[in-house]
Amino acid sequence: MGLAKTRSRAITGIASVVVILSAATAVEAKCTDNSGPKVDWSECDKKSKIMTGNDFSGGTFVSTNFSATDLSGTNFSGANMQKAVFYRTLFRDADLRGVDLSKAEAVRANLSGANLAGAQLAKSEFNRANFSDSNLDSADMSKAEFSRANFSGATLTNINMTFSNLSRADFRGAKVAKIDVTRAYTYLLHVEGVDLTGVEGLSQDQINLACGDSKTVLPNGLEPSAAWPCAE
Repeated sequence: MGLAKTRSRAITGIASVVVILSAATAVEAKCTDNSGPKVDWSECDKKSKIMTGNDFSGGTFVSTNFSATDLSGTNFSGANMQKAVFYRTLFRDADLRGVDLSKAEAVRANLSGANLAGAQLAKSEFNRANFSDSNLDSADMSKAEFSRANFSGATLTNINMTFSNLSRADFRGAKVAKIDVTRAYTYLLHVEGVDLTGVEGLSQDQINLACGDSKTVLPNGLEPSAAWPCAE
């Protein structure tokens, strides 16, 4: 009986190794698929590459690593990019409409001029990211990290930013309307010259933490902070 059990365990172990190796080989084969619409590169390593102008619409990129890759002008519309990594990735003028970027890590990513209308960025990390001149209309940006992010010239309309970290982010020159910032962290958020009358959930405490000036327009019932303008 002892010998039979030992043989059984050995066979089971070998079978497990075969399954693991087969799965790894399948992932590697998938990662070599040519770029194109609806490609599945989930969990693939695509860092430090140049992929400008490609059509990845409707693709699946769950947990894919695109760090330091140039994706300028690419079409990712409707793609699933949950938990993907975009450290220092270039998305300049990319089509990211309706993309699911929830829980993505995109520290220092450059999304200037990108179209993120209807995108999902909930619980993502975009600290120090560049969203200048981008379109974020109707995006879900709740419970996300945007510390020191640059939104100058961006379209920030119909957006859910509840519970997000906006510390030291820059809204100057952005089109701001119908944003819900309930319980968002606004420490040194730059809103100099910004019309905030269309911002919902904005409290006096949040205003007191932010950086505004005499040209900042506040919703009824709120007053400029005595500390405005902030020191350089």
